[in-house]
Amino acid sequence: MAGQNKYKLLDNHKAWEDAISQMSGEEVEGLADELAAKGKRVVQQAVEDHRKSRGTLPAFLEELISKMLAPPVVSWLRLLRNFVINTKRYKWKRSVARPNRRKVGITEFGLLPIAPFPGRVKDRSFTCAFCLDTSGSMGVRELEQALTELQHMQKADKDIEIHVIECDAAVGREYLLRSNDEIRYNLTGRGGTAFDPALLRARELKPDICFFYTDGGAPAPAVSSRVTCPMIWLISPPGVIPDKDWGYKLRMKDQ
Repeated sequence: MAGQNKYKLLDNHKAWEDAISQMSGEEVEGLADELAAKGKRVVQQAVEDHRKSRGTLPAFLEELISKMLAPPVVSWLRLLRNFVINTKRYKWKRSVARPNRRKVGITEFGLLPIAPFPGRVKDRSFTCAFCLDTSGSMGVRELEQALTELQHMQKADKDIEIHVIECDAAVGREYLLRSNDEIRYNLTGRGGTAFDPALLRARELKPDICFFYTDGGAPAPAVSSRVTCPMIWLISPPGVIPDKDWGYKLRMKDQ
């Protein structure tokens, strides 16, 4: 019940502003999504009630409402940003608790000096593996788009670290890309295609999320090559899905 009354209805804009100013960015986004979903449910219920009592709606209203109730088209980069926010929110790393200065040098029961204890702090880092298919089947336009998407990903969060893995039938080059680093545009590869070498390397890196930009022109990777983090296939506009049984699949639009 407490969760349902988390956001109490407010009658004036000033009260809304005061309430929102006390929320974190994540809470504001959550409230916006919740209100949007509730708005859609209200519209849907009103449409159903009208149809039951009076019949059909005017054509222009039908079109307007159908657009409003259509499934949302969300940028994959927005999804990535939300994933970064949620991961950093619950990600911790081991640290050393700060000792009490007044007790430094005092022995406990006359045995040992009081020492710092292991503790936890928020881990602000977020690590991506970006596997890039540089095989001969990837055209120049597809490679340009892949590097453009990589550039957008680089700006998704100031704490992001991207392990770029260029791969055709074998890993050609790997480098670490932070938010202000330069992308390397002189790509390696241009041979045959295999997904396993890049994925095995990504598995060793233990990233928070793994992307693979490809045209899909190769057999699906072995189960033993799969990363343990969320996996997203970024399929080039003319490409095919490389593995229908594993990972999320997002087809890129031709720019």
